[in-house]
Amino acid sequence: MGLTGHFQWDLPVILNGITRSLSVGLSNNENIQIPSDVLGYEAPRLSDSDLTERIRKFFTSSLEAEDAKFDKVTFYISEKNLKITKDRNYKKWRTKALYIGNESARIWDKIEDDHAYEINIQAIKSFLGIMIKGEKVDFKNIDNIVSLGCGNGITDNAFVKNVTQVNDSISYIPIDINPMMVHFASQNIDPTIRIPFAIIDDFEENVDHIENIINEKMIKIRKNNFFMMLGVTFSNLEGTEVLFFNKVKKWMGPNDYFLIDLSLNSENDKEKLRVTFEDDNYKKLLYNSLIKRKLINTDTLIDKDGFTPKPIKKNNLKQQYTDLESTTVYSCKYKDTTLLISKRYNVEDIASLIGTHFKLIELEDSEEESKKEKTFLSQFGKEKAFFLFKLT
Repeated sequence: MGLTGHFQWDLPVILNGITRSLSVGLSNNENIQIPSDVLGYEAPRLSDSDLTERIRKFFTSSLEAEDAKFDKVTFYISEKNLKITKDRNYKKWRTKALYIGNESARIWDKIEDDHAYEINIQAIKSFLGIMIKGEKVDFKNIDNIVSLGCGNGITDNAFVKNVTQVNDSISYIPIDINPMMVHFASQNIDPTIRIPFAIIDDFEENVDHIENIINEKMIKIRKNNFFMMLGVTFSNLEGTEVLFFNKVKKWMGPNDYFLIDLSLNSENDKEKLRVTFEDDNYKKLLYNSLIKRKLINTDTLIDKDGFTPKPIKKNNLKQQYTDLESTTVYSCKYKDTTLLISKRYNVEDIASLIGTHFKLIELEDSEEESKKEKTFLSQFGKEKAFFLFKLT
C-alpha cells in the first residue's frame, strides 16, 4: 500500500513504494538514489528558515478525501505538533514521549506483533461480537471508525474487518502522535477498507485541530462516527478523566459512539507491571525515549530496576492524573523525569464517572446479566474493561 505522505525526520533514507517522500536532514542528500516509483521527493535541510512551512504544506496539500481511496493516505498535522517536533521540545511530555521518532514506532510495532499481544485482539473480537449480536451499535449507519492512538493498526484491523461484515462501506480514520505509526496502521488495515485521511496529532492537547479537520471533511466522509481508543491508551493519559471527557464531547455528534478499554485494579499489579517492563521491547521503548529527550547518551548504563513503576502515594500528585480516589496511579521515572503514567481503575467507580458525562450502553450476552462494562484479560495477565457510551 502506498502513502500520499511519508515523513522521515533526519533520516537519509527513501522507502521504496511510497508515492511522496519527505526527508529532513542536516544537508541536502544529493547522492541518494531515489527509486523510480517515488514521486514528489523533497529534501529540505534542518537549517532552512521555512522548514516548518514546507513540512506543513507537505502534509496538507495532498489529494482531497474523495480521491484518496485504498492506496493513498492524506496526512493532516497541526502547527503546534510540528513546532514541538522541530524544536524537539518534549519537556512537558510524559507517556507521550515514548512515541518520539521513527525508532519508537518500530519498537512499538514489535510489541504489538508479539504473541502476548494476541490476547488483546481476541478480546476485541469477543467484545465486538457482543455489540453486534446485541445490536448495541447500529453499524449499518456508522460511516467512519476513528481510532485514537492507532498504533500499528493490527488490533484496529481485527475490529474494522469484522465491522465490514455488517457495513462494507465503512471508512477508517487513524489518529496518532507519531507519523510512522499511522504509516504502519495504513499498511496493516485491510486494503479494501477506505482511509480518507489520517491525523497526526496529540489528542489530549490539540483537540480543536482534530475537531476542525473532522468537521471540515464531514461532507466528504459523512457524519456518523464510531470513536475508539483501544490498547488501554485511556489508562496512560497524562491528564484527568474529566478533562479528557470534556474534550471528547467536542468531537462527538448525537449519533456517535465512543469505545474505550482501560486497566483495572487487581491483585499483584506491581508484579504484573514488573514483568511487563522486564520485556526487552518495553525496555527499549523507555530507553529510546530517554535518548530522544537527551536525558542520557547511548552508552549510559541504567540500573536493572531503573524502569520499575511505583504507585504515586501523595494525593496532590495523584490528583494531577485522576479524579477518582480509588484509582491507583503508577509512575515510571528516571531520576526526576516521568517516563510513563499507568492507571488502574475500580470498575464501579469509573463506570459511575463515565455515566455522569455520557450515556453508558448496557452490555450483555447469553450467559451474563446486563452490565455497563465487559471485563477481559490483556497481555501479561492484566485485567481490563471495555466501556461503550454516547452523548446524553
